[in-house]
Amino acid sequence: MIATVVAVTLLRTPVNGSINQLDIKKMIQGEFYAKTLQPTWLSNGDFLYEQNGDEGRLLMRYNIITHNTTLFLNTSSLQVSGLSYGPIYSDYYPSSDESLILFAINRAKQFRSSFYAQWILYNVHTGESRYILNGHTAANPAWNPSEQHSDSLAIVVDNNIVLLQNLTSQEVQVNVTGDGINLIVFNGM
Repeated sequence: MIATVVAVTLLRTPVNGSINQLDIKKMIQGEFYAKTLQPTWLSNGDFLYEQNGDEGRLLMRYNIITHNTTLFLNTSSLQVSGLSYGPIYSDYYPSSDESLILFAINRAKQFRSSFYAQWILYNVHTGESRYILNGHTAANPAWNPSEQHSDSLAIVVDNNIVLLQNLTSQEVQVNVTGDGINLIVFNGM
């Protein structure tokens, strides 16, 4: 049925049509595909989404009240230990107060919707980046929603839930579970 609609549309398009004329080449190249948006909701109701810009990947903030879009972060210049991770991160997770962002790199699929990755912590106020957990892989980060403790999160390390506190100063690691066993017990997954 779709092919019939396209064929009829193409046949009915005038030869001397306007600039907005339907073009089979544009259709094949994917110009008419729907663009997807993967929003990351913020605590105030706004959301962040990625957009490709002239300088690289941009995190844009959309205000749901005013419907205005502003630049939140240009990721093209993000670096940690001499590695530029702006072009290669796969996921990002802002803290509840938006002062910290976790970026996932070197992602390795675990199950259908879970993955392990190395995590880089970016401080929005200072512009500094560093690995959390000394670069050890982890999964399923979840920021503390409290504004008072927005620099702490829970994350899965070696099938155990770990609480990371004081991420803006001295990272403190507290093991919540300790019975995680590969292929048997998957805490937090």
